[in-house]
Amino acid sequence: MMNDLQSIAASSLDGISQTLDRAAAVGLAHLTHGLSTVTIILAVIEVMKRAEDKTGSWLAGWSAWLTARSGAPTAHPAMDAPGPYVLEK
Repeated sequence: MMNDLQSIAASSLDGISQTLDRAAAVGLAHLTHGLSTVTIILAVIEVMKRAEDKTGSWLAGWSAWLTARSGAPTAHPAMDAPGPYVLEK
């Protein structure tokens, strides 16, 4: 049997545990916009089913995307190495 002190400690810990559980549930609901765990798992499975397997590097595609959205190339500023920004204190 628990004595009174153990009983008080246990009930206090139960309260803290319940508070932490509620806080975790609220945080998770906020992050998932209230969606259930099952809904999120099903959505991930659906996305993975539709994903295409691509071989090779992503760099060429990213470079083409970046070039299409960038302005004309410019020359680097002329300065000796190391530049004055390195030498400033």
